[in-house]
Amino acid sequence: MTDRRLRLALLGVTAAGVAVAGYLTWVHYAGVGLLCAGGGGGCGRVQGSSYATLAGVPVAVIGLGGYLAILCSLLLRGEPARLATAALAWSAPRSALTSPTSSCSSSRRSASGAWPARS
Repeated sequence: MTDRRLRLALLGVTAAGVAVAGYLTWVHYAGVGLLCAGGGGGCGRVQGSSYATLAGVPVAVIGLGGYLAILCSLLLRGEPARLATAALAWSAPRSALTSPTSSCSSSRRSASGAWPARS
């Protein structure tokens, strides 16, 4: 894969991340209903749970900041920009795996399938 194709692929994936994180941020602050592909209201339950914020900041806002940082690093040229992009892109999937809001995952559910009570 050429550098140009790789850059375009990364721009596409990053733009999708910005769109999803931006949408979830908008949903959080606008207080509107959340569209969820799977139905059943699981995404809304995650978005409203205690896991949707970190130190009072919505996880979607943190994700939006991360994706925007990756996008900015992709638009820069030179070796330092490539290293910054690689570091940011490497950390993004790790964050997504631990963020229930970004993937509507059920990894933090109890054996009964219910979300833990807020503390």
